[in-house]
Amino acid sequence: MLLPALLVLASTPAFAVPTIELEERGPGKLPAEGINLVDCEAAERWLFKYTCAACGQVAVWVGDNCETAENRSGAAPTCAEIVPAHAPIPTDSFEIFAPEVVSPLDPTCPPADTTTSVFVLDLLDASDDASSAIEYPILVDTDPPPAPTEVEAEGGEGNVTVSWTADAGEAADRDGFQVLCFPEPSDDAPEPPDGTDTDGGCGYGALAADAPSSTDLFCGGRQGASARSVRIGNLSNGVPYEVAVIAYDNFENPSRLSNVACDEPQPVEDFYEAYRRAGGKAGGGLCTAAPGAPSRPATLFALLACAAALWRRGR
Repeated sequence: MLLPALLVLASTPAFAVPTIELEERGPGKLPAEGINLVDCEAAERWLFKYTCAACGQVAVWVGDNCETAENRSGAAPTCAEIVPAHAPIPTDSFEIFAPEVVSPLDPTCPPADTTTSVFVLDLLDASDDASSAIEYPILVDTDPPPAPTEVEAEGGEGNVTVSWTADAGEAADRDGFQVLCFPEPSDDAPEPPDGTDTDGGCGYGALAADAPSSTDLFCGGRQGASARSVRIGNLSNGVPYEVAVIAYDNFENPSRLSNVACDEPQPVEDFYEAYRRAGGKAGGGLCTAAPGAPSRPATLFALLACAAALWRRGR
């Protein structure tokens, strides 16, 4: 966890040194986790408490090396003002939003992998270097991983198996994968779309390559970093399903969507079902052997047929 760093920049009495404390941030997040792309796009709020009772003037800035006046108001500033310089009070608070930390001079969410700091400054004059300052560093990683590629879908009975490949060069920073599908397994099967989407989908238009991900369409559960396929079950036979995959890095940044694939579950007729439909009357279920076995070639053929049927059932 990064802790506030004290910067005493001049001979300053101890009681004039500012302090800063994070009071709260977005729900379920810890300060040490920093800010990722999801936090930034949600404009997550951070609430700080600070003191500087004996300061000349107190101000709050965000950026790099904000204690230096040149970085606040020079020709090429690196900092943005959050709280203007004002007379000190014993304790005060301020809020800052994630885009202001990620990109202080233009509060947006560009790809970044850095550390940005919030500064409480003791200023004798707003145009001078700070007499003393305290810095609260925040980790920033808004650079998403590359999307999975070569996504394919293969229908089985009541399921679709989704497979993909991933960039080997990103393995060290990869935390896992998530499949998205439409319609969702729990949904009532909609009317199949007319025709096939030219981008590889089924024609629903719910998923699109290189689009942002939507948690509303997650299916199949989070997969580990080494996973390259997953079977999505509880699907309706004869209904087209379109699927895509996203990757997560170690800072929980999601990638854009992969290419979109489409297939539909189909009933699988096993050997015994085909045998009975063709008029066979032997009981006992799949691959039952009866007394008075046929010749070896016929037995071998039957065993091979049984093995094939069991394999198809397991799909």
